[in-house]
Order: sequence, then C-alpha cells, then structure tokens
Amino acid sequence: MSWTKRKWSWAKQNPLFWCNFVFISASVAVIWASPAPNASDFRVKLLGMVLQLVGILTVWHDLTAAARHFGKGGPLSFFVNT
Repeated sequence: MSWTKRKWSWAKQNPLFWCNFVFISASVAVIWASPAPNASDFRVKLLGMVLQLVGILTVWHDLTAAARHFGKGGPLSFFVNT
C-alpha cells in the first residue's frame, strides 16, 4: 500500500506522466482495440502523425525553454534578423 501512495504522489507532481499514459492508451486503442480491415492502416498512420506532431512541439518547447534559461531568443529568433 505504501508503494501505491508513493507512486501516486509522484504522479501528481509529474503531469507529463499523465500525457504519456494517455498516448500509450490511445496507441493501444487505435492498434488493437477495434481492428477493422482496410481502416487500420489509416488509423495507425494518423496516430503516427499525431505522435510526430507531439514530438515536434516537445522539442520546440524544450529549445525555447533552454534558450530563455541562457538569456537568448527562441529557435525562431535564430532565423530572423532583428
């Protein structure tokens, strides 16, 4: 029981745990929950595209946060002459 309480308090402090849990659940649901012939390829490709977009947004957020931490502009300001 104490293991569950420790993990629950850890999960409450880490919101990305819940995002990962939702993505894993969505992946399982799309791929295995309701297999349909000919439609499953589209669902898998759509899920792959969504996960790629989430990855792009995550990298963008991390680069922006790191740049602000060191007093620089974000990734877009590198390409724009101001």
